[in-house]
Amino acid sequence: MDHLKKLLKLDQIAHNTFVTYTNFLKRFKKFLVAHHSELTINQLNQELFLDFLLTEKSEKIETLAIRTTNTYKAIIREFLDFCYYSDFTDKQYKKRFSFQSVDLRPRYFKDNEVFDFLKEALQRTHGYRYHALFSFLLGSGCRVSEVSNLRVCDFDIENGVIQINKGKGNKDRNIPIFPEVKKIVLDYLNLTGVNEWNRNLTGYLFSRDFGTTREIPISVRSIDSMVSVICNKLQFTEPYTAHSFRHTFAVRCLLAGMDTAYLSQILGHKSPETTYIYIQLFPRDLQKHITEKYPFAFEKLLFSAFGINEE
Repeated sequence: MDHLKKLLKLDQIAHNTFVTYTNFLKRFKKFLVAHHSELTINQLNQELFLDFLLTEKSEKIETLAIRTTNTYKAIIREFLDFCYYSDFTDKQYKKRFSFQSVDLRPRYFKDNEVFDFLKEALQRTHGYRYHALFSFLLGSGCRVSEVSNLRVCDFDIENGVIQINKGKGNKDRNIPIFPEVKKIVLDYLNLTGVNEWNRNLTGYLFSRDFGTTREIPISVRSIDSMVSVICNKLQFTEPYTAHSFRHTFAVRCLLAGMDTAYLSQILGHKSPETTYIYIQLFPRDLQKHITEKYPFAFEKLLFSAFGINEE
């Protein structure tokens, strides 16, 4: 835990990463102290980890998502790595914890679902806030954690960019502000007491507060919860999450012809290869797009190649 605090102070890990790691480690420590107080490092194994997962389950959570358990395993692997290189053990045990394969298909909203979702968001308590927030997610491709941490001054209308500070991988990046997103956000700010934008406004962009101070952000948990409530109300068949807005942004950009290298920068992917997932996993929409945009009259080429007259 002290090691993580040092990394955070040195800006070698993002604050969100620090919170995720420490929250897990506290719960895991509590489990070990309660059930395996004499445990040594070499006894840490998959079976013990499964016992821990069983304690994580509750009446509200019947199953833990594979992504969640993989995150837990990643933290344990980092912990075991730390133990090895700190000479707490002479063997490397992290390979005991292998990751489960995950269905990487991004889930994205259909056009009519986006319309229905945003319309329903307006009907919620403080609907103007959620309508603006989800419109922002849809029009920026930001991660939910990034939106939750965004400040008013980061929505830089003077330079036309959204400044993401310490995003995933502890990296900064700029995202262009689309005109529609700019209008919706400025209208929302005006409704919540910010009559004029300026770069000295350091309060949270999407906040539970009114006025210019804006000290209480809308949490990731609250955003996820609202998405679940609205999707259940509309009886969507796909298991959408708040992250689905990012996927929707990405696939719509690709279908509109945006270069994957540019999209990769906007999304903050380490490698353009990550962005290619969207190309591989939307065959139906992309097939339609290719059919409409294919640069050759393909049937004519085939007929010509076989010496067949179309008529």
